[in-house]
Amino acid sequence: MKHLTYLKTIRKFCVECMGGSPKYVADCPSYKCLLYSYRNGKRPKSEKAKYSPLKSIRKYCIECVGTSNEVRNCSMPECPVYYYRFGKNPKLAGKRMKSKSIPLKLF
Repeated sequence: MKHLTYLKTIRKFCVECMGGSPKYVADCPSYKCLLYSYRNGKRPKSEKAKYSPLKSIRKYCIECVGTSNEVRNCSMPECPVYYYRFGKNPKLAGKRMKSKSIPLKLF
């Protein structure tokens, strides 16, 4: 299965939440939802989001199951946001830049 970007994943989640109809997502009444700011699959231009998209997914998952331990043990891999439930992009795991030490030159 191809993994979507975290913004597209939020969009997919919101479409499923709104009964599978993309046209209803823009009119979502759940403005208190942690994913609300990113419901259109884009970063908001006018409104200020409380959390980054990845942290919003993490907070949403904690809210869904109760505790961060339960997020680790989540048994819903069919959920669109499951892949990002830890609030990190797993595609970047192990690919972070490591600091390189610069050797000192003595003159």
